[in-house]
Amino acid sequence: MSKFRATLLAALGFTGLVMAGPALAQVELDFSAGASFPSASDYDSDVFANTSLGYRMGDWSARAGYLSLGDFELDSDVADASITMRGPYMQAVRRFETRLLTWELGAGAARLESEAELSGRLLDEQSEWGAFVEVAGVRQLVDGFSLKGSYLYFNDRLGSDVSALAVGIRFSF
Repeated sequence: MSKFRATLLAALGFTGLVMAGPALAQVELDFSAGASFPSASDYDSDVFANTSLGYRMGDWSARAGYLSLGDFELDSDVADASITMRGPYMQAVRRFETRLLTWELGAGAARLESEAELSGRLLDEQSEWGAFVEVAGVRQLVDGFSLKGSYLYFNDRLGSDVSALAVGIRFSF
């Protein structure tokens, strides 16, 4: 079974559990994009993308999603090397309401597929779990539609910490 198909089936199963929840619960669908920054100065920054399906109940949320940390290219004239990281994740989030924004503090784990290439040849492929933390500010514009800004941090992914800044939208129903 392909990775996409397995992730889709897991998300559909998660949705089934969500729909069986209490009436006060809410389903959230997030899409965000931005920039990712490896701490290793030898690599260039790249595009970050994230999509998730969440289940909110009170001040807590559980999310399942898929993210792409980017395709980090080695900043060198000598070698044409890059590392690509992406994969599914699960996350727990705690919300804090203020007058202007809802702040979200989250922690999760992602099953990242990492590929290292040199001059177009695949050198190494790894699949491992990695923990991450996220801080987000969410502003509801109208009922069921919000804007989101977030900072995400992964510790030690293939020898480098990776940070991401993103903006996105959220649909709640």
